[in-house]
Amino acid sequence: MLLIIFTVFVGAMLPTQTAINSKLRSYIISPMLASMVSFSVAEIFLIVLTLVMRINPFISLSFFLSSPKWIWLGGFCGVTALTSIIFLFQKLGSVQTVILPIIGQIFMGLIIDNFGWFGSRTVPTTLGKIIGGLLMIAGAIFVVVLPSVRHKMVNKVKTRIWGWQIYGVIIGMLMASQMAINSKLGRMIGSPLHASLVSFTVGTILLLIIVGIKERGYKNILLGFEKTKPKWIWLGGFLGATYVLGTVSLVPILGNSAVVLLTILGQILVSLIIDHFGLLGAVKNRIVRIQIFGTLIMILGVTFTKLF
Repeated sequence: MLLIIFTVFVGAMLPTQTAINSKLRSYIISPMLASMVSFSVAEIFLIVLTLVMRINPFISLSFFLSSPKWIWLGGFCGVTALTSIIFLFQKLGSVQTVILPIIGQIFMGLIIDNFGWFGSRTVPTTLGKIIGGLLMIAGAIFVVVLPSVRHKMVNKVKTRIWGWQIYGVIIGMLMASQMAINSKLGRMIGSPLHASLVSFTVGTILLLIIVGIKERGYKNILLGFEKTKPKWIWLGGFLGATYVLGTVSLVPILGNSAVVLLTILGQILVSLIIDHFGLLGAVKNRIVRIQIFGTLIMILGVTFTKLF
């Protein structure tokens, strides 16, 4: 039970990080630069942590050459998902940008477990897991979509958006794949912490290159250091690192699909709390009954996957 609660807590790191990074983005203007800062902070935090734990942060050449090439794709999946969500928001609006990746995460989590992809332990897909996954999706719709319809807040988008909608599901699949890949790397290296560091190193290098080319420099970072700016805007990377480290450690114990479902539940719960109280600079948007009902459906979905 404690492990389940901890996994939900790990999922709560993601929306908190998103809220902090959104505030940072409002100060330093560029969303890509904010993402780069977040990855860089996570990188520094994990390097310090590995040194404190007396873990060699480097990878030997023999290990690199002998390992399957896909084992290094965790950081790429993370950066691709993070960057793509920015474009999805512009193309599909806020509601679909939340729901479609969730569907992709649940779908891919079940597939990875069922076939043991990316070196994961095989966990057969049962009827209970399928029902649980569908309940999670239904609950997410109650929490995100229906309140927006009720308040006429659904974003108007173009009619021909099937390609972007499919891409939104693929992004969720990448997020679930990142968990499994990083977990396998952690088992191969013998340290979830070292695997998390490798993932963020790949992501940080990619973002440094992308931002350097797109923004032609990093000088806008200085805007975030002005005296009037709150210091907590730099904590997003710390939370992101905690989320990745947590999932890398938990996947071998609970299985990919269970970690996906529990972390999604944590994401939804904390997103509601942040919105309800207007925390971390977010716009206050009080919880309504239909969202509480949707959350209970999601909890029922997680229960189905664990019991059946």
